[in-house]
Amino acid sequence: MNISEIKKRIKDIDFNALYCSGKDTEAYEKRFSGLLDSFSEYFGGDGDISLFSAPGRTEIGGNHTDHQHGAVLAGSLNLDVIAAVRPNGTNTVCIKSEGFPEDKVSLDDLEPKKAEYGMASGLIRGVLARFAKRFSIPYETWINAIENTVAPKFIELNKKAFNLGYNL
Repeated sequence: MNISEIKKRIKDIDFNALYCSGKDTEAYEKRFSGLLDSFSEYFGGDGDISLFSAPGRTEIGGNHTDHQHGAVLAGSLNLDVIAAVRPNGTNTVCIKSEGFPEDKVSLDDLEPKKAEYGMASGLIRGVLARFAKRFSIPYETWINAIENTVAPKFIELNKKAFNLGYNL
């Protein structure tokens, strides 16, 4: 869907339900519209894009133990990070965050770089390298996992998100 189509549909989103909030939704609408405006200004307005929201979480107990096979008591937050995404037709991932310089990482060079230690580009490169290893698993296996582990009403949404990432 292109930017102008998404802007028209933003008004139909039930932000109170999405963010579990009783607040006026105008601020949420402005936030997403602002993201679309910034994306268009920086990367150009042509072509289809997708919007993503990554919700926040807080660890009430067991901070950073879950990835070490320990228990954690986590709670979700109605705060998130939002992103507009579009394939760029290159083998380069370009990320522009508000208030920060653009980061570019080539998919042809995912080896760690000492000069990127502690920098966003180093984190991006590491995540992409891990994805590259994980995606050696056949596509059909990933789709089968989604179909067998995701709640039925969210299967198509998860498959769409997966396909966007898989085809970058």
